[in-house]
Amino acid sequence: MQVAFTFGEDDAFEAIYTRLEGVTKRLEEGGLTLDQTLALYEQGIALSRRAQALLDAAEQHIEVLRHGGD
Repeated sequence: MQVAFTFGEDDAFEAIYTRLEGVTKRLEEGGLTLDQTLALYEQGIALSRRAQALLDAAEQHIEVLRHGGD
């Protein structure tokens, strides 16, 4: 089973987090084929990485603000 999965340029952290919660819920419910499980797991990993990248960028921005851009 091939699942189309893309990130939009304007995906906010909150939207990504909500999508990740949905993937987690579907995986926890079970009843999926192996292919479906693998596709959802792949989506979850991609969402998790994107969310972490956004958090890292926010942390860097905060550090710049704290130090006055020095």
